[in-house]
Amino acid sequence: GRLELQDEQYAAAAENFQAVFDADSKNLTATLGLAQAALQRGDRDEALALLERAHMNHPDEAVPALVLANQYLAEGRSSDAVAVAESLADADLQDLGLVRSVGRVFFAAGAMARAEEQFAAAVERAPQAVPLMLDLVRTLMAQGKHADALEMTERAIAAEPAAAQAPVLKVLTLIALGRVDEAEQTAAALAARHPSDAAVAIARGEALAAGRKYDQAIAAFRDAVQQGAGLDAVVREVRARIASGTDKTPESPLVDWIAANADDINARRALAEMYQQQGKREAAREAYAALLEELPDDAVMLNNLAIELQYAGELEQARQHAQKARELRPQSGSIADTLGWIYRDLGDLPNAVKHLRQARALMPQNGNIAYHLAATLAEAGATEEAREILEELLAGNAAFASHGEAVELLASL
Repeated sequence: GRLELQDEQYAAAAENFQAVFDADSKNLTATLGLAQAALQRGDRDEALALLERAHMNHPDEAVPALVLANQYLAEGRSSDAVAVAESLADADLQDLGLVRSVGRVFFAAGAMARAEEQFAAAVERAPQAVPLMLDLVRTLMAQGKHADALEMTERAIAAEPAAAQAPVLKVLTLIALGRVDEAEQTAAALAARHPSDAAVAIARGEALAAGRKYDQAIAAFRDAVQQGAGLDAVVREVRARIASGTDKTPESPLVDWIAANADDINARRALAEMYQQQGKREAAREAYAALLEELPDDAVMLNNLAIELQYAGELEQARQHAQKARELRPQSGSIADTLGWIYRDLGDLPNAVKHLRQARALMPQNGNIAYHLAATLAEAGATEEAREILEELLAGNAAFASHGEAVELLASL
């Protein structure tokens, strides 16, 4: 079966694995092989059922647990992925590969505190292992712990002074700390030592963009494309063009990329997002609609198209798209917020409040969701609860897009 999978002979592989599975339904290799074959033919439900069975039958085995956790992540079931990862978190702390893999599941699921614990434990056991240090750096950065991240990058540089990866993260950390001049200097010195490294060119571009030197940043990102960075560098170039405010068609490099790479779904998704960020509503709607013809169950794109339809006043269509996205990703606070806000525009305040409460429970630190809930409660006549939410929200001095509206609403109450 394994040889057939390697040769992409999926039907033959499935037949061989099925024969073993029929003889022994708890055979781990056969169960995992059948799951892989199911994924290859696009049967995600069957694959997931097989992976869950493998984990249930072999709860102490790391491989089926990790494969299951990663499949949960692919399905958008982050909480289930975390639960599986927790079952492995203390299984074998001496196996640094396992500790790292579990940490990556936590990271991908957004459980950053648990990811930090895993990576920190791994670094403590292998204090010279630079890849583990860099995992920890990324996790610290994701939590806004930039000073700690910078300290860890210095340790990684000391361990491997000739490598580029840790200095690249150092540049990004310095930018996050607001030390832009130092970031530029570090990036320039790094580029002199690694003139053909695409990641270095990207870091230099980010430092220049942070210093508002957009022309130089754009040139650095173009260098990165030439050095093999691909779509990532193209997207960063477009962002720099947008930030410069001087380019009427800043997305043109991405349009050109798609013209040369017509099957690149990620590029087309990025272009739709760029249109949305720039407020090019019609272009964004058309781009998302075209993508959804090929990927009808993509919850994020359904949600984004729902937002654009809401802006266009096509509220029932917006509701339908947001409802489908909600069914696909019931644990997404952002999608629950979109659906609740659409219900509010439709005048269905009970449903609006229901979904916005759920959104806030899923993302309690999100200021925009809190404002949406408060505004809807106020409109529904629950002014006291709305006032309490707004007072708590504004007392925290957190920045969020609807801050001005929240201040005005509280004053009116």
